[in-house]
Amino acid sequence: MGDRAVFLVVGGGSGIGRSVCTMALREGHRVLSVDRHLDETADWEAQQLDIRDASAVATYCADLRTQGVRIDALVITAGIVSPYPIQQISQEVANSILQTNVLSAIALVAESHDLLGESGSIVLFSSVAASKGGGLFGASVYAASKAAVEGLTRGLARELSDRRIRVNCIAPGPTHTPILADASMETRQRVADATFLGRIAEPEEIANVVMFLCSPRAAFITGEVIGVDGGAKIK
Repeated sequence: MGDRAVFLVVGGGSGIGRSVCTMALREGHRVLSVDRHLDETADWEAQQLDIRDASAVATYCADLRTQGVRIDALVITAGIVSPYPIQQISQEVANSILQTNVLSAIALVAESHDLLGESGSIVLFSSVAASKGGGLFGASVYAASKAAVEGLTRGLARELSDRRIRVNCIAPGPTHTPILADASMETRQRVADATFLGRIAEPEEIANVVMFLCSPRAAFITGEVIGVDGGAKIK
């Protein structure tokens, strides 16, 4: 990845994705972002896109192809969480979680991988919930969706290795994002206490790791799941 790379950030309208966009732009890169809601305040090239719509994803990537856009870094931060235990979750909600967190990521990579230049980087997002089986961070279906993303990461790292495309995954712990914005003080304290550091991460702290994985400093890292969870995985 050169001095001025092209980042495509999926879920760039808020939370970790927005922090990645801000950081990449600050470092002089070109930033394209998509989100379910149009971000009209973005300083980068933002577009509305519902990644659950496979045909819309295909059209968006086809447009980039027509424009001759080459991507250096594909960062997929978009995802949803559900607090429902298996006894309460509906099939509709379960399908929505799997569609958004897993199947949409598959469609995005399938449609855009040819836009990635040689030695490009893909960063997917799991969660500490994948290791802890849900726990404070979501119930079993959410945990299963994130575990699937980790398996997808390793599979893609193998499949795309012939083009030297690196594929890695970040598994954050509790982070100040819209997911926690409406949580009670008691809930936020509970998730903070679930880490060794006794606090919730800032989105920028996760974005720092994304930028590292997309940089030449991580040129020999692929197929890895990087925990950024303040020790929550092992506490």
